[in-house]
Amino acid sequence: MRKAIEIIAPILLVLCACTGEGGSPQVDQRFVGDWIIDQPSHAGYEASVYRFGADGSLELLETCDVTGADPDYVTGTVAHELGPLRCDFDADWWASDSSTLRVGGACTDGQRREIALRFDSPASANAEGATVSVVDVDGETGWDHRAFAWRWIKCPAEGCTAICQ
Repeated sequence: MRKAIEIIAPILLVLCACTGEGGSPQVDQRFVGDWIIDQPSHAGYEASVYRFGADGSLELLETCDVTGADPDYVTGTVAHELGPLRCDFDADWWASDSSTLRVGGACTDGQRREIALRFDSPASANAEGATVSVVDVDGETGWDHRAFAWRWIKCPAEGCTAICQ
């Protein structure tokens, strides 16, 4: 019985840390709404629009790549420095404060991992472009947004679109 408690207790602690009262995920209002994550700092241009729901849901609304090379290209990705392993933003998110965003990631090895992101800029910078860095993935460092530099812009209440022409 003691062994079972030792095994189950850490799992329950993790589950409790990721949810608020009633089992709902903890969310911070800074992140709720639509965000465009684009890569404007190179010869091409890619953008994805994500909806961060107040219920902790995450939805890809639109994505585009001006080259047309990959119509399914998304900018919400992180990759490991030591190899081809990549994780794309998936179906959920949570945050215990206004500077750390955690996103569920669907990874190329078939595993699901937690992506921790740090918003280094204040919430007042959201509309112009928040400064965002990768803290870790499932507690492991050595991950980053490996494509071109990304920019996070919170959309106005009426929404925004990723324009690739």
